[in-house]
Formats: sequence, structure tokens, C-alpha cells
Amino acid sequence: MSKPKIGFICVHNSCRSQIAEALGKHFAADIFDAFSGGTETKPQINQDAVGIVRELYGIDMSGQKSKLISELPPLDIVITMGCNVNCPLLPCKHREDWGLDDPSGKGKDEFIKTARLIESKIQDLKQRIQKNLIIEERKAMKIEIYEKALCCETGVCGTNIDSELLRITSLVAELKAKGVDVERANLSTKPERFIQNALISQTIRERGMEVLPLTLVDGKIVKEKAYPTNAEFEAWAGVKLSAGKQCGCGCSSGNGKKNLNVEYLYLDLSCCDRCQGADKNLEEALRQIAPELSKRGYEATLKKIYIDTEQKAIENKFLSSPTIKVNGVDIFDDIQENYCSACGTLCGDESVECRTFTYKGKGYDTPPTAMIAEAILRLVDGKTQPQKAAQYKLPDNLKKYFTGKKKIDCCTPAQSNQDCGCGCGCGDTKSNKKGCC
Repeated sequence: MSKPKIGFICVHNSCRSQIAEALGKHFAADIFDAFSGGTETKPQINQDAVGIVRELYGIDMSGQKSKLISELPPLDIVITMGCNVNCPLLPCKHREDWGLDDPSGKGKDEFIKTARLIESKIQDLKQRIQKNLIIEERKAMKIEIYEKALCCETGVCGTNIDSELLRITSLVAELKAKGVDVERANLSTKPERFIQNALISQTIRERGMEVLPLTLVDGKIVKEKAYPTNAEFEAWAGVKLSAGKQCGCGCSSGNGKKNLNVEYLYLDLSCCDRCQGADKNLEEALRQIAPELSKRGYEATLKKIYIDTEQKAIENKFLSSPTIKVNGVDIFDDIQENYCSACGTLCGDESVECRTFTYKGKGYDTPPTAMIAEAILRLVDGKTQPQKAAQYKLPDNLKKYFTGKKKIDCCTPAQSNQDCGCGCGCGDTKSNKKGCC
């Protein structure tokens, strides 16, 4: 049986990855073949690293050269050193990140510390390979996703954007590009698939449409009522995905900057001036602070999440509209609300409230652009400490909104002399109820 080929990867392939290659060959040549490479190269490898490895282990690294990853042979295992740059998704059977700080430009003690850490990790890696503890990810024969009726699968339809459908669409495209057999079927466009698959038909018959979306791997149901996560797709398919996530080094998958995930959660963009104003000001704030984020090594990605059901509110731990989150954290410390005429009209309940904001001692229905920009930068700089999240419970205010909107949406004027059964009062000519029709 041939030895696995292991590639140690960092930015310039001049220090940490070179030490790992040398110690891998020294301590584990009988177990694996060690290689190293970088996304860029240096004219020569770090001379402090050469000196420390010679002093500690008697190994001469002077003959090693800085290499590009394109020069490496096909690898079985890829180990990134902890670089904060764009780390390409090299094909491999196993991948891990060692999270090592770069000692370049620091004192001798830091180089010794780094070399000893790499030595211990090399010994651990050697033992794991010997004991068959490194599991090769199995590539699934087929992944199938059965979805509820959708007007379009992309998530971009009309004025509202479904970020979850956008994520699934991009992931499915990437999986297919990597040779994975993956298919989607929704009730609107491919109803025959639901009939043809006996397991899907039986499951829906027994448990109803609420069980959708359903995901099958090799013909077996592996997930229900929600789309798979990126990690679940990776585990099933045996590939690494770049869509919507960072690589193992903590960098973004595109241009070497860390992803700053900005989410805008709202109840309505069609007529609510608060949601519309916050949406406009958020986009402007992100445009204005883009240079500052870039200096800090970040690039912002904006996702707009339309909260149209109680279930979606619960899934997103939504407390008040509108809300702006950065990496899952609400950028504003507190929640203040007052009556919102637009949302009150949408749900037929004049007691429904939406969020208000206080900036420099003045109250606003829409957060000013400067307020948003400052709040995001404070979070990025660590000047605002995220509060410990309490156990989520859907606020009564949102319950009222969704209950009222459901009553309004459930029937049409054509049904006004019939009882729709939702309790709204339509069709009840003897009642004083206003009704939803």
C-alpha cells in the first residue's frame, strides 16, 4: 500500500510549511510523503527557520526552496498552517488547519515555540495515520432535495430575496461543478418526481407537506423540514465547498479577505417606510465603510432575509423589525419599538409595533447611515461585546403581526359572504366583526 502524500500549505511557503515538510520527512518518512507549497513564493525560505531547525534537530533545510502549490503532486491530505490569505481548495481526501501563528520577524523564542508545536502535530498526525483514525470522506452516490412548491428555485423572485434559497442554489451549482450527482425537485416544476419516488410519496402521505424540504442521500432520508448545512453537504459528498463560507485558514474563498456576514431581517419592503429606509441606509453604510473594512482585512457580504412566517422568525431568532446582524450579532444594543402604521395596516392590527432607534440623543424610526456604519465598525474592532443571548421566544408583538396577516391573506373579496374558517369574521353578516375581506 502506497504512503499518503501530505501537503503543508501557507502563504509564501517560506517558514511554517517548510518546517512542517522538513519535520515530516525527519519523523514520519516511513508513514507519509511530505510536501509543502504556497499561494506565493519567496526568493529564499526564512533563514531564521533554517537556523532553528538545524539547532533543534540537526536538519539542514538550506536545500529546500519556496514552491507554488501548482508544483505539488496530487495530495491525499492537505494541512493549512493557519494563514490569513486566500487558500485554494486543493483536491484531497482529508483537510485540516493547524492554526499556527507566523513567527516571521519575531524573536528566537517564537521560532522555537513554532517548531516544537509543529513537531508535536507531526507526531500526532503520524499516529493517527498509523491507527487509521483519519477517515477518508465518502463521496455520496446521489443527493436529492425535494422541496415545497416554488415559483423559482434561485431565491430571487419579485422584490423579496430568500437568502436560504440563494445559498442552496449556489451550493448545488458548486457541487455539480465538483462532479457530485445532486438534484432538486419542487412541487411546482417537477411534481412527477414526488409521485415516482415511493419513499417521498409515503412520507408526505403520512406526515404532510410540513416535512418538506426532504434530503435523500443514496435513497435514504437524511434531513427533513430544513435544507442541509454546508457542513452536511461536505460530509455527504466528500468535497470542500466555498459558497458562503470561509476556508480552513479563516480567509474568504474569493479575494483573501475575511467574510463579514451582514444580515438584514425585515417584515416588509413593499410599503413599510421603516424597512425601506433601513434597507437603503444599510446599503449606503456598507458602501461608505468598505475602505475601512478592507484596511482591517474584511469584506462585507449582505444577505436580506424576508421574515414572512412565524417559523422563519423562529429560525432566525427574530425579535423586531428591522434588524441588522453582523456575523449573527445584532449591531444595536437594545430594542425600542412604537406603533408602525404600515405594518399595522398589513396585518389589520393597530397595536403592532416596529423598531425605533436612538442616535446621539435623538430618536429615529429609521437608523441613520452614520449610526449603522459606526455600529458595524465597533463590532469589527471589538469595541462592542456581544451580549449573551437569552433563550429565544417569539415576541407577542410578532405573534400579533403574523396572526393578523394570516387572516388577511387567507381569503379574498370573492369569499366575503362565506366563512373562511380562520376566525376573521368574513361571511358573518350578523357579527360586528370587521373581517379580513
